[in-house]
Amino acid sequence: MIRQGRSFSGHERNCAFLNIRGTQFADISAAASLDHIDDSRAVAVSDWDHDGDLDLWLANRTGPRLRFLRNDLPSNRRQFVAVRLIGDASQQCNRDAIGARLELHMDGRKLTKTLYAGDGYVSQSSKWIHFGMERDACVQSLTVRWPGMGKVETFTGLVANRRYWIEQGTGKAEVVAPRRGAVDLQPTAPTIAPMSDRARLVLLDRPQVPDLTYTDFDGQVGSLSARSQGTLLINLWSATCAPCLNELKEFAAHERALRSSNLSMLALCVDGINATGSSEVTRAASVLERLGFSFEAGMASANLVETLNNLQEAAVYRRRQLPLPTSFLLDGQRRLAVIYKGVVRPEELLADVDRLHNSQKDLRDLAAPFPGRWSTELFVSNPIAIANIYLEGGYVDDAQEYLERYLKEQGSAPTMANSQQARTRSHRLAAVHQNLASIAYEKGHPETAIHHFEEALTFRPGHVPVVNNLAWLLATIPDASLRDGERAIELATEVCRASGNKEPQFLDTLAA
Repeated sequence: MIRQGRSFSGHERNCAFLNIRGTQFADISAAASLDHIDDSRAVAVSDWDHDGDLDLWLANRTGPRLRFLRNDLPSNRRQFVAVRLIGDASQQCNRDAIGARLELHMDGRKLTKTLYAGDGYVSQSSKWIHFGMERDACVQSLTVRWPGMGKVETFTGLVANRRYWIEQGTGKAEVVAPRRGAVDLQPTAPTIAPMSDRARLVLLDRPQVPDLTYTDFDGQVGSLSARSQGTLLINLWSATCAPCLNELKEFAAHERALRSSNLSMLALCVDGINATGSSEVTRAASVLERLGFSFEAGMASANLVETLNNLQEAAVYRRRQLPLPTSFLLDGQRRLAVIYKGVVRPEELLADVDRLHNSQKDLRDLAAPFPGRWSTELFVSNPIAIANIYLEGGYVDDAQEYLERYLKEQGSAPTMANSQQARTRSHRLAAVHQNLASIAYEKGHPETAIHHFEEALTFRPGHVPVVNNLAWLLATIPDASLRDGERAIELATEVCRASGNKEPQFLDTLAA
């Protein structure tokens, strides 16, 4: 649902409930101005402006992604005591004193709070323990039951409307001075960024584009592999799309500059997909002739459009239908470098062509619309995720080709290094072989499937899912020349033992 741009909330307003003396709850959502239409996820509580009442931070899936809700309770109606705890490791207590239980005694009543690590869905409120009290309440004592060895300390002499710092074992509650200077915050209404019919996506990890075919205006089938190596822009357009026609006209006007940059262009009309020889072909050729467009052109096939759409869905988490026009810039190795949704201006295209050979650092800075720090070195692209996009679209052969090419680029020999980076590489290569084994089995090539399962185990020995799949295949494969019952029993016994003989699917394999 999220990838399709939908929401889990169903346009339900946020809710807030008031606990009425521990006996029931009242819905105060609207009265407290908390009934936002946001698709909210997390709420964190903190006296952010140090005025003695608790404020809220909300995180949402929809815009605004973050809200700060300031509590402006009148000063004559609020009274509080706030405590920050520091644990002592020698008393087996964690530094943040997570798990501590606090009891504030006042006028014969008691308020109890526990310090939690994470107090809501994907959220962590302030670790300041805040006791809100009635205006005329008088503090008598504070009891802290520390986690760890269960030590208990009691503190007296606390005064309302103060913040205290308590370190375990010191017996003292030190007053913390309030924040100096007022925090000037003005309420603002959320503003929605203006919508744009143009988007440009620079890909840091360029996926290989499969060998796509199309039909030229003479009815001849062309393919990407038959073209000479070089930078290529694939442009999808329609004769009924005014922005498409304006874009093609601009390309024609800048033909000399585009050709001098060693850029070739392939304009493919999507009208009447796969209806070669129809009136759509005649109309498309006539339109381009009228515009003075002399680059290569033709009619797009359904397979070509769907494959390009799969590539853009692998790059963008939220799935949206490709607009018209859409263009795909391929580098000299037939890898997808830039996606343009909407009209791309010739000068922008020329600049991107010039930058195709820039360093990875330069490209990643160009890919983001704002400056920042990068964690690229900590993460690598996941070939499984990209292959799964092909599989979801029903392009099994493309998924297989992508995984096999990834193996060829990475090298097939297991590494002997014991670093985290080496282990991550080995696990990823094992997963690639595991996926290739599944594809081979589904395509009716059990011998190839066995090979890939065996290869997966060289990169990740003893990996239970692979061991179980290989055992099942060796036990049940119809081809007697490939079946190996003794090895299957050996492998199945191994996974059953590893799971304490309690996993039905592994016992099924052993039974087979």
